[in-house]
Amino acid sequence: MVNAFCERFRYNILPPKFLHGNTWSTSILLLPERGKTQPQRTLVEQFQSFSSYFFHILIQLFREHFLSAVSNLGVRLPVERIVRAARATSAVRFVVVDGAQAFCHVPVHLDEGCCDLYLAGCHKWLGACHPLGIAVLGRRESRAFIEAAAAVLVRRGVLDDPLLRFSYQLEAGLLDGTTETVGLAPLFSCQGAATDALGKGPPARAALPCRVRNAAATADLALASGWCPLLPPPESRTGILLLQAERARTRQAGADALRSAFYSRGVALTAYEAGRIRLSMPRRPWRPGEAEHLCRALRAAA
Repeated sequence: MVNAFCERFRYNILPPKFLHGNTWSTSILLLPERGKTQPQRTLVEQFQSFSSYFFHILIQLFREHFLSAVSNLGVRLPVERIVRAARATSAVRFVVVDGAQAFCHVPVHLDEGCCDLYLAGCHKWLGACHPLGIAVLGRRESRAFIEAAAAVLVRRGVLDDPLLRFSYQLEAGLLDGTTETVGLAPLFSCQGAATDALGKGPPARAALPCRVRNAAATADLALASGWCPLLPPPESRTGILLLQAERARTRQAGADALRSAFYSRGVALTAYEAGRIRLSMPRRPWRPGEAEHLCRALRAAA
């Protein structure tokens, strides 16, 4: 049924394993087929107008899984509108938004109460380098429940994160004297990156259009360099660009070989099987020589 929906609007579904690697979460990602025209209506409008029955199925799928504000392949979902549509059709008890690729990348509207919990990390678009997961309470009504549940899980060792346990013990005044050695470096690097983000450069709302323009310019370079851009509809685009190699030989090469081919030419990126690569765009315009350098690397690795 979901495949029928995607065929109706000329979209492909990529399998969860491809989307998330070895992680346990699953998601749906809609990408346009190569060479097909882009639908003019937004994703939510397509969901609602196709069929209330299929829309109900999709809402059920979203209810059972995390909503990714931005997928790891760069597709931005209209999370707020999807949640509102879901609540209008059925009872939604708890909403968790995966903001790992959205935090400090695209505008986030948590003040609208669209989710109960917003999960993100500091080592991606914030640029803190050291991994540090964060969770933001999205609705006042859920705060007591989340805090109580987290406290229980920490005490039982289900949330087995040394830094989380240590910070919880400090806040609650429950130091037990047996806590293992805890690395505090992620806290310091996060503080420094947050200070830089607040004091230097444009905020995410202003930086996103520049990232999207950089992605569009890079897509044009890729077309002339043996790569096919896999672009979502305009309203769903972000600073992440997904490309696929045109040549069969390159598609047959493994992800490690493809990643190494670019790395040896001074370009760091994420590579997947079947000749797909993922590029993250800078928040400022390309500097002289940067686009040319990337174009040479694309041609050499194609």
